[in-house]
Formats: sequence, C-alpha cells, structure tokens
Amino acid sequence: MDNVTLFLTVVGGLLTLVAGAALLILAFRPPSQSQAVAAWVARLDPRPVFAQRRKLSVSIAVGLAIGMLSGWPVAAAAAGLAVWFSPVVLGHDVGETERTARVEAIAVWAEMLRDVLSSAAGLEQAVLASTTVAPEAIAEPLAALGSDLRARRPFPDTMRALAAQLGDPIADQVIVSLIHAQKHQAKNLAELLGELAAAARAQVSLAVRVHAERAKHRTSQRAITVIFTVMAVGLCVFYPQFLRPYDTVGGQAVMAVVVGMFAGALCWAQIILRPKPVPRLLDPNGRVEA
Repeated sequence: MDNVTLFLTVVGGLLTLVAGAALLILAFRPPSQSQAVAAWVARLDPRPVFAQRRKLSVSIAVGLAIGMLSGWPVAAAAAGLAVWFSPVVLGHDVGETERTARVEAIAVWAEMLRDVLSSAAGLEQAVLASTTVAPEAIAEPLAALGSDLRARRPFPDTMRALAAQLGDPIADQVIVSLIHAQKHQAKNLAELLGELAAAARAQVSLAVRVHAERAKHRTSQRAITVIFTVMAVGLCVFYPQFLRPYDTVGGQAVMAVVVGMFAGALCWAQIILRPKPVPRLLDPNGRVEA
C-alpha cells in the first residue's frame, strides 16, 4: 500500500471516528436546561472557525505538509490541530487576567460611588459623574451607561444593561444594590458600597494567588508539550528506521491512540486549570436570577 492510499484510508477512518464520537457525546450526555442545550449547539457551529481564515489556512497547510512528507495521516491531523490549539496550550490565560482587572476596576468604581455619595450627592448624579472617570477595564460599558442616563432612560433599565455588559458577579452585587437603593430610597448605601469594594479587592487578591499557582502547572504543561514535540521531530530526523512500523495501517492506529491520549491529557489539564464560574445575581439579560 503506497503512502497516498494509506493517507486517504486512515483519514476516512479518523473522520468516521470523530463523527461517531460526536454523536455518542450528544446522545448520552445528561439532560440539561435550554441554555445548556443552546451552548452545546453553539459549540458545534463551524462559523467561528471559518472566520479565523489565516489561522485555519496555516493549520491546514502545516497538516498537509506533514502528511505529504511523512505519509502519516494521523501525524498530519495532529500537526494541524497542534497549530490550531497552540495558543491555548502554550499561551497565557488572557481571560483570567482580564477578569481580575475587571473586578479590580469594579472595586475602584464602587469606591468612587461611595465617596461621591458621602458628599450628599444624589444617586443618579453620582452614577453619571462616575462614568466620566471610569477605570480603563470598564470604561466602555460605563461610557454606554452615561449615554443612557443622559438620554433619560429609566435608571433600572440602564443598570441592568450595564450588568449584561460586565457579566461579573461582583458587578451584579453593586448594580442590584444601586437599583434597590434608587427604588426604595435606601440609606447607608455608601457604607454598603465600601463593603462591596472591600470584598472585590479581597477577591482580586485571592485571584492573583490562584493565578500564580495555576501558572506553575501551565509552565509544566508547556515544558512537557515541548519535550514531546522535540522528541518526535528528533526521531523523525535522526532515527527514522525506529518509526517505520508506523507506515502500516496498524501503526497509524497505534499512533492515533498515542496522540489521542496525549491530546486528551492536555485537554483534561485545561479543564482542571479552568476557573469555575461563580453564580450571578442577575442573568445574562440583566434580570434577577430565580
């Protein structure tokens, strides 16, 4: 069997395997709520993948090059997927850093509101004044809030829109407090905002320590990935006769198992290191959760 026939045969088998695995996951996953179902459907949407044309083109080109040079379809698929997911595996956790900066900015905003309210200013006037000197991490949502308030939109609606934009549990607490205070003319709001700001800063301090601990594990994960890749390339270049058994269909099946186990370990490490979402007071549309 020549390399081209082997390549096409194993590619067909891999595509069938992937399709079967996807169907099994969809068929045997536990029943969930409608939002969870929508999230699953959104993950299956290929449009975000096709939108990243440059990244997709590079991944396909690298996969085809490896496949033609080696004659191993499994290596081609692994190389293409490795290029696609390399920013996730080798990069930094940008999302966690952004969330830490956002929580710290919310703490600063709550302190600003506390200080302005302490000077006997009205609630809506204090919120509007805070939008002009907002921290950078939440400057855009607060600018939109200021525009809505100047347009005389109802205060609760503008605050719920802000909660939907920020999407943070700490922000939900501040916003619910402001809506409640505006509706019921609550007192001691400045003291409550100070407590919320202190809680936000405590959360930032904890997040920094947790992020530093996770960074150690991500560094180990990157080192293992680099060592695995260098070893595989070194064997291909300096000791190719050691890899000749992989020229057969059975060898490709074994390679698929090895690569699959390694990729599964990386995925599991990413899942373990991913922070769990904190329950929110408001749903994504700004309404109070039941």
